[in-house]
Amino acid sequence: MTQWHGGKGSTQRPKSIADEEYAQRWDAIFGRDKPTETTEIEMPDITMCDDKECPMKEQCYRYTAKPNEFRQAYFVNSPKKMDGCDYFTPVEDSKHDS
Repeated sequence: MTQWHGGKGSTQRPKSIADEEYAQRWDAIFGRDKPTETTEIEMPDITMCDDKECPMKEQCYRYTAKPNEFRQAYFVNSPKKMDGCDYFTPVEDSKHDS
């Protein structure tokens, strides 16, 4: 009686296309060797403030920075205190300006 292994062998099936075309199709599907795009992040890497009553809002980067329209962190409550704001970041001193 012969032993049958379910058709599993070490030989490769015959290819219907050339190796180069196979590689091109593989790259087209899985994106290997595609140049990576570098995009600038528009979202400020800070928690922004939207306190419209703050007297310093126009001078504060946390209020004037351009937020990302899809995802941006904001303070839940205004960080403003009686003697100022611990989180005030002057616009001209900001390193985030574009």
